[in-house]
Amino acid sequence: MKLGVAAVVVTRDRREKLAMCLDGILGQTVPADEVILLDNCSTDGTEDMVTRHYPSVTYVPLPENIGGAGGFHNGVRIAYEHGHHWYWLMDDDAIPDPDALEHLVNAGVVLPDVGFLCSRIRDLAGKPVNLPAVRSCVQTGSQSHAFDEFMDRGAIRVVNCTFVSVLIARAAVEEAGLPIKEFFIYGDDTEYTERISAKHSGYYVHASCALHLVHQEDVINLKLVDHVRLDRFMYQVRNCFYLNRKRGGCELMWFCGGTVPVMMIKAMRRKDHRLRAFLYVLLGLLRGIVFRPRIIEVRVPSKR
Repeated sequence: MKLGVAAVVVTRDRREKLAMCLDGILGQTVPADEVILLDNCSTDGTEDMVTRHYPSVTYVPLPENIGGAGGFHNGVRIAYEHGHHWYWLMDDDAIPDPDALEHLVNAGVVLPDVGFLCSRIRDLAGKPVNLPAVRSCVQTGSQSHAFDEFMDRGAIRVVNCTFVSVLIARAAVEEAGLPIKEFFIYGDDTEYTERISAKHSGYYVHASCALHLVHQEDVINLKLVDHVRLDRFMYQVRNCFYLNRKRGGCELMWFCGGTVPVMMIKAMRRKDHRLRAFLYVLLGLLRGIVFRPRIIEVRVPSKR
């Protein structure tokens, strides 16, 4: 029986990890109807590997590197245009447990007003990572809900999550539109799931699990990160400024008065490239002030 599930994966130059990710997706107890892979101009032989060993995967080479945000923007759009009802978004360095999708789909049947359902994620050391945001009271539209309302069904209400094993409903995409491709990297998943949870419910499904091929200490730290990746912090600050501006004045004040100064201090405590790191944070802040990307809506088929 087809469930109308499309798995959407974005990759770039991580062929070995991608193979483990695809094996995990294709080995599900409840299989996805289509696996859509967006390739951000990989140069490591990804295309050859996919076409040789994963012929069932819909391989979409992108003409340029448009980042994870651009990849997921296009992936959700393609999955929607293909007529699927659920979109299972996954980073290329994530390996879902064999029954991860089954638990998400089952939860989607019994829980009300589902916008998205996210999995429990662990890192290589078995520690929890990619934690969704939980608040004691979750506001969805005009309704206020306790986060533990469906604890007996193995789910809690959440406000946002990452794109590491999250199942998004078609109705939510029709109302919220697509992920913001201009984010390029960082924050696109948080912004998108928050946008969805403003009108539909988001849930964390404890029984659905996935492995993220990272260590907790690998989480980006401006003080320790390799200098070749410093430019990413411009996107992080810019996108976070936009997100906190949407959340409201207090959130934005806390970000500008607390988070940004801490990042600047970390930049100046680096062993190398201190000024460059500091300038990326400052540039991100300045660009965030004028950053107002347009949210692209999907074309909803007309009812006859």
